Amino acid sequence: QHPDKLPDFVRVAVWVDPAVTSTDGSDSQGLQCDGISERGVIYRLESWEGRESPLSALQRALKIARRWGADTVGVETNQGGDTWGSVYREACRSLGLTEARAPVFRQEKATSSDGSKVERSHRMAIDYERGRIVHVLGHHDVLEKGEHHHQAVDRQRAHEEANPPPGKSFQEQVDKLSGLGRGGDRL
Repeated sequence: QHPDKLPDFVRVAVWVDPAVTSTDGSDSQGLQCDGISERGVIYRLESWEGRESPLSALQRALKIARRWGADTVGVETNQGGDTWGSVYREACRSLGLTEARAPVFRQEKATSSDGSKVERSHRMAIDYERGRIVHVLGHHDVLEKGEHHHQAVDRQRAHEEANPPPGKSFQEQVDKLSGLGRGGDRL
């Protein structure tokens, strides 16, 4: 979708999936800016990933939030916990944003009830396919590579289920896929 042809949004928010370090071996920081239309479609307005300090990542998130008019900047706080609130305040100060002008800060932990990264990426792929998420700007290589990998694995499994190797009984295939050995013992 071209950025000049976007609907009005009910809400816009930026979320950060942070890394706590910025060395060559560190995970990437991931930023997503999403807007929700009146029809409930999520527009992935801007995505970014890269290695930089936690402060720089939150400064970037604030700049993206201001560019798109976001009312919230959130951080997934599985790593770093309460530290992110102080880093957010420092990022605001460094950009000259007063509390009144800065987006609201939120922090959330991803929990097992949210599902694994694989499960979450599968749900997101379904939403993309159904037009519930529309990608506008940027990329997130790690997520996209992971999603392509999971789609390839799913296609391979479906192919193997539909075309069992010669000489294997249907029950042997079911046992293999369910992790059961002969007599119902777990492998």
